[in-house]
Amino acid sequence: MDAYRGTEGTRPYAGAGWYYAEYRQRVSTEFILLLAARLGWTRDERVLDFGAGPGQLALLVAPVVAEVVAVEPEPDMLAEGQRRARALGANNVTFIAATSDELGALRASLGRFRTALMGQSFHWMLEKDRVLRDLGAMIDETGGSVAFVSPRRVSAPSSLEAAEQTVHEILERYLADVPLGPHPNGRHDPFEAILERSAFPRVERIERVYTVPLRPAIESLVGSEYTISHVLTRLGRRREAFEREVRAALGSLDAIGEIWLTLRDEALIGLR
Repeated sequence: MDAYRGTEGTRPYAGAGWYYAEYRQRVSTEFILLLAARLGWTRDERVLDFGAGPGQLALLVAPVVAEVVAVEPEPDMLAEGQRRARALGANNVTFIAATSDELGALRASLGRFRTALMGQSFHWMLEKDRVLRDLGAMIDETGGSVAFVSPRRVSAPSSLEAAEQTVHEILERYLADVPLGPHPNGRHDPFEAILERSAFPRVERIERVYTVPLRPAIESLVGSEYTISHVLTRLGRRREAFEREVRAALGSLDAIGEIWLTLRDEALIGLR
């Protein structure tokens, strides 16, 4: 394979749209209803999902508001989000291709919103203070908000963690000689501090902790790795060999059976 060179401007999620939509952990519908109640959404509201990926948040929010605008720069993510919106009949979700650098220029055409949501996207935006300034001009003066929404896994049985570790170790061997792609994580102040100096300085958190059943499959363990930035691009033509080795190492996961995970949905909220 040609060496993948991690340089600014690369597409970290090229080819990952379906895997991200299928296997990346998402928050629960119950948490969206909790968030909607806290932020005072009604059926008349417009919500912006910024850095939307394949629309996981947008499609959960769509049933409780009038319109969701999902902004995302990666074509594969946009295509997958549009496909899933059509399948669900979510006609009130609009997908727009744009980066955070283009937000200011889009303000007039996008209109105003009650809330701007971001899933796992804000850390990719290099000019975070400028992004929140741009959003400040687009969010309602009264009752407007920004919310960073994240799903977390609190605990899982050791049998699942061992299988995940095996997959990850095999993947790391396949990627050992391929440069990392660019990633801005860690180059910023805490999100709370950024919100406190923005137009959304009243900061609070809400969360929901719950348990869910799961029957692990090799496809989901591998697919979860493919939701990580740059992985598919770095693997290139080694992907089939990687998957064969994973299957040989793990065999069947039937012995694990049904297990229970403890999950936590959380939102860091900035209010006007």
